Amino acid sequence: MISVSTGKISRPARNVFTLARQEALKFKHQYIATEHILLGLILEESCIASRLLRDLGVDYARVRKIIEDIVGIGQGSPNSSLPLTPRIKRVIDLAINEAWQLGQPKLETEHLLLGLIREGDGIAINVLKVLDINPEIVGDRVLRAMLDSSPNLRIPVEFSEQLKNVLSPGKIVESNGIFIVHGHDEAAKESVARFIERSGAKPIILHEQPNAGKTIIEKFEDNSDVGFAVVLLTPDDIGAPKEKKDQPRLRARQNVILELGYFMGKLGRGRVCALYKEGVEIPSDYQGVLYIPMDSAGAWRMALAKEIKNADIEIDLNKAL
Repeated sequence: MISVSTGKISRPARNVFTLARQEALKFKHQYIATEHILLGLILEESCIASRLLRDLGVDYARVRKIIEDIVGIGQGSPNSSLPLTPRIKRVIDLAINEAWQLGQPKLETEHLLLGLIREGDGIAINVLKVLDINPEIVGDRVLRAMLDSSPNLRIPVEFSEQLKNVLSPGKIVESNGIFIVHGHDEAAKESVARFIERSGAKPIILHEQPNAGKTIIEKFEDNSDVGFAVVLLTPDDIGAPKEKKDQPRLRARQNVILELGYFMGKLGRGRVCALYKEGVEIPSDYQGVLYIPMDSAGAWRMALAKEIKNADIEIDLNKAL
C-alpha cells in the first residue's frame, strides 16, 4: 500500500492505514485520502499522534461529522481495493522524509501527522481549521513530543525554523512550571500557589514576574511556556444574558475566561484544570476541561495533584498535603 517496506513501518503506523481503509469503506468512498488518515490517527489510541490530537480537542465523532458535512457519503459499494489519492502519496513521501531527516529507523504515526501538516492542504487540514486548530501548532506539538521522548534525536539544520516555534532561543520552557490564572480572590490564589510550591513544582503568577519593558501581552506570552495551567474561577463579576437581566449570576473575570481558552489551545485540555468557587457560573463553551470545586475542606488539593501528575509533572504529595 505504501512505498516503504513492512520492516520499516511501525505497527501503530500500519494500524493507521488499516483503520483509514475501514473509515473510507464506512463513508463508501472509492479512495483513501487525508481525512481517512486523520481518523486513523485518532483511532490508533496507543500512539503519540493520537494523544496529541486528543489533547488538542480533536474528537473522533466531531471529525467524522465535519468530514461528512464537507465530503458527504459515497454512492454504491466501494471496491475492496481502495487506491491512495495523489495527495496521500505526497503525505507518505513527506512522512518518510521526516523520519529520515530525524535519523529514525521506522515510519511512526507522528511522522504521518507531520506529513499531513507539511503537505498543507486537503480535507484533514480543513477539518483542523474548522475546529479552530492551527496546523502549525499541531506540527510544533509533534516536534516537542518527539524531542521529549527521544533526547538524542538528530536535529538537522533544515529544522531550525520549525524548532524556533518549539524551543525559541532565549526562552526557557518551564516543564514543571504551573501557570495560575486568577481573578480578584487573593486568598484562593495564594492557597493554590503555596500548594504547588510545596509539591515541588513552580507556580507562575503573572504579576510576580519582571516586566522587563514588555507590554502585558508580551509578558503573558513570555511566561506561558509551562507544563500545566490552573484556572481559578472565583465570583468576581456579575452578569446575565440581555433576555434575563433580572437573573444575574456570579462570574469569573473576563480575562480569566480568555486565558482559560488560550491555555486550552496552547497546552491541550489534558494540561488545563479549572478550580471553581461555589455559585460561580461555569463556562459552557469549554467542554472537556476538568472543573474541580474549590471546597473549604481542601479536597481540591488531591484532585488537582492527580491531574498534575497525569500530565507527567513530578510533584511530591508527601510535602504538599
